[in-house]
Amino acid sequence: MIGDGRGFISKITLVEFDWSEDVERLPAKLVLKITTCDKLKEFCEKVAQINFDSMKGMAGRVHDAEFNFYQKAHANPEFVRDMKVPKYYCGRDFDFEGIEAGYFAMEHFENFAHRHFYHTVQESGAIDVIDVLAKLAAFSLKNPEIVDAMDTHWMDELMSEWVNQTKIEQGLDQITAKYPERSHQVEVMKKMLPIYETPEIYKQKLEHFSAHKILCHGDMWPGNMIWDKNEQGEYHVRNFIDWQVVHISSGVEDLMRILTSAVTADNYRNKRDFYIQHYYDTLKKHSDGVKLPWDNVEQLIEDYEKFFPIMVCVWFPMFLSFEEMLFRTCDESEKEECLKCFYDKLFCSIDEAEKLAKLDLSSIGPIDGEVDEDLPIVPIRREPMFPEDLKERLVLFGLKRKSRRSLPGLSKKKRKLICKE
Repeated sequence: MIGDGRGFISKITLVEFDWSEDVERLPAKLVLKITTCDKLKEFCEKVAQINFDSMKGMAGRVHDAEFNFYQKAHANPEFVRDMKVPKYYCGRDFDFEGIEAGYFAMEHFENFAHRHFYHTVQESGAIDVIDVLAKLAAFSLKNPEIVDAMDTHWMDELMSEWVNQTKIEQGLDQITAKYPERSHQVEVMKKMLPIYETPEIYKQKLEHFSAHKILCHGDMWPGNMIWDKNEQGEYHVRNFIDWQVVHISSGVEDLMRILTSAVTADNYRNKRDFYIQHYYDTLKKHSDGVKLPWDNVEQLIEDYEKFFPIMVCVWFPMFLSFEEMLFRTCDESEKEECLKCFYDKLFCSIDEAEKLAKLDLSSIGPIDGEVDEDLPIVPIRREPMFPEDLKERLVLFGLKRKSRRSLPGLSKKKRKLICKE
């Protein structure tokens, strides 16, 4: 067994062969990824707080989703190459011949570096990942039939168990309990709770972002990548692993996950739009003229900003429960620095979610049917993208008249004009 503690729902085994024939053709080593009920049970109870009636059934769906993805992906060599999918050899379905486990075999990686949520990746490393995500989106738009076949549909089932209003509220309350000074931000985010009233409502809200079928990895963070480290100490992605929750969604989902988990909090604050611009430019370059989901980068940023707080409410309370399992592989000498990095990222995401939750979400339906009069109007951050004469018009046009308030620096006449527009 290798990598103990790094796999949260699986065990990893290194197999070394002593072949008698075809020595040059066959691999000297490979890795078996084995899914079992006991590993999954620990994750569900301690982290995801999901109690499935059948842990065996869930373990089977988790394993079979990734196993089937690798089989389908390797039918398309272009996809494997561009998306940096590991080489796949063989595998077995979960519960085959009554055995409550499943496995698949993939290539063994030598001399690689590991990056976790409590680590950071330099700008060029993040760009490496964004390039692949943009290529994944371009491939999806050009090959909708192949994408349909690769969709595991497991994410829909998982979200139906994970996403509900009570669980989301409890998760947000955990943030308040542990960090009372953040209670005002949590209260803002709670304005979104009706989105999670039922899985159907939640899914309907997200349909706005997935009108175009883009295949998403679904668990896009540095721990699910194999990294190379060069002599300058820079990290560059070699392969993407852990494809259990591949699903059709919007490209902003994977983009949001990698930006909030890979780069430093300060880098995210200062260069978020730079990364989004790079994603859009790379997608456009590889799309071969196929119509994109966004006519321009401003529309992509708008979708990103609307999507961000919705997903933070779902994913980030989980990280408070995740802390114990997350840091059990952390080197004790680095733990203090890693904890600071972890919470810098977490709080940066909460800050961003609070700010963006105040923006108008009317294009995907009202949050609670009313605009909270206590929430200030927050300008959309588009300064680098718009000419000067349009900046003052970046206001929330969808608000009811009673909630429109004075806009600093504008005359009464001009305010009326903007509201009319």
